[in-house]
Parts: sequence; structure tokens; C-alpha cells
Amino acid sequence: MGRVESSEAATGNGEVARFGGASPQKAPGKGGVSAWQEGIFPEEYMHFRLREEISRAGRYRHYLSLMMIDFASSGGEQEARSKEERFQYGKQIRSVLRSTDIVFVLDDGKISIILPETTERESQYIMDRLRGDIRSKDPITFGVASYPHDAGHEVSLIQHANQRLSRSLGEGES
Repeated sequence: MGRVESSEAATGNGEVARFGGASPQKAPGKGGVSAWQEGIFPEEYMHFRLREEISRAGRYRHYLSLMMIDFASSGGEQEARSKEERFQYGKQIRSVLRSTDIVFVLDDGKISIILPETTERESQYIMDRLRGDIRSKDPITFGVASYPHDAGHEVSLIQHANQRLSRSLGEGES
């Protein structure tokens, strides 16, 4: 297989998949190392990868969970959170997950994780571990949705996870 271009990604089976123009972003402060090499991906790739993982879960009759994480800062500073800070949170999260879990830093400051072969109950254990392992000056809030229990396709799974995240924010959970 040749070099993967900016709007392509290796699928793992020797093919190259094209998706919405996302390009490997440089990891902040890492010179030539891309965030992709660090195992942290941009939001544009999340949609493609989530569709792929849902398809795989359906084919093999496995579960899949999608976790949304928000670092709610006081004073509405979330929009000002730097890419460097979001990337550092992503690295902390990546370091405590399985190699099959997929971490995304979203444009709105949240972090999303696709957890293949993980039920909603199992994702609760992961959430508890992340609460203890992530060093953050801001409260951390989680929202989780699972396939096929909560939703059967990408858009509704994302919406469901975001609704649970919003509910947690409203209840003041961390």
C-alpha cells in the first residue's frame, strides 16, 4: 500500500478509505509528529470511523459504546481552550484505554471515544477509571450511548451521547 493522502485513511484491510477532507493534524509541540500518530483523531474522521465501527458491530453482533467527555470550565472559557490543552487531555485519555478504543478531539472542545465491543455497563467502568486518571483543573462530565440499545446508526448514537452529556451537565455530575 502506498502513502496515505490527506483525505484518505487506511482501513486495516489493506484498502484506503476516503472521507470528508480531514487531514492528519500536527500534534501540538511535536514537530513532524501528527496527532494521528499519537492515536488521537480529528472530528471529521470520527463520523467515518463511527459508521465503520457500527457496521462491524452489526455484522458480528457486538456492542459498541460512544462516550462524550466535556471539560466544563467556569466562566465560559471552553471556547478559549487551546488545541494544545485539548490534545493533552486526549493523550491522557489515550494512555489509559485499550488499543482498540478510538479517541477524537472535537472542534467544540469535547473529546469523543468509540469503545468497540463495549456495553454501556462496561463503559461505566471505563468512565470511573478515567475520572480517577485524568488530571484536569475543570470538572469532567461524561455522556455515553450504546449500539444497538440506544441507537442503530451514527447520527442518532452521537445525539444520544450528547443528550446524556447535557443531562449530566445540567445535574452537575462530574
